[in-house]
Amino acid sequence: MTSNWQEPVLIAVFFELFWLDTFPAGTYIPPQQTFATFFTIMTADYLGLSQPADIFLLLLLALPLTSLMHQLEIWFRKRENKNYKKAIRQVQKGSLAYEPEGIVLGSVLKTAGVNSLAFALCLGSTLVVLELIPLSRFPALPELTWFHLLSGGLTAGFLALRSKRIYGLLICVAAVTAVALFFL
Repeated sequence: MTSNWQEPVLIAVFFELFWLDTFPAGTYIPPQQTFATFFTIMTADYLGLSQPADIFLLLLLALPLTSLMHQLEIWFRKRENKNYKKAIRQVQKGSLAYEPEGIVLGSVLKTAGVNSLAFALCLGSTLVVLELIPLSRFPALPELTWFHLLSGGLTAGFLALRSKRIYGLLICVAAVTAVALFFL
């Protein structure tokens, strides 16, 4: 959509790594990874950002918004339970009364509408705020690269393993890195 593939792919990989341990299974609703990815890509494209240091701030901004979208989805699913009850009543009345197509189509259209409206509000309000407080007012991180961002996302994936050995290894790597940066 943006005619640029490098930054969008790297943004998508970051969020994929960041939420490596979350996937929808059963009644679990994971954070809105797709929202975060699409939001960051669209905002970066609109603002003409291509440097990892600038996009990093958008990645950070997208994280609380995914929480907001997550809560919206939970609310919407609870609201849509009435359609489930309607389908049960139709089945109990007999097979001729059961029309799942209308229920499913209505639910899909409502979901698309609510998510599109929420996305537009988040994107629009973010762009207005960024017009008032431009990213250039934040301290620049000129040495930040995609390697750093993807490593941060991968670290979140390692932490998702919930292993004391992995935690110990990450602490050792962080300590060695800190010592190396301090003395070099």
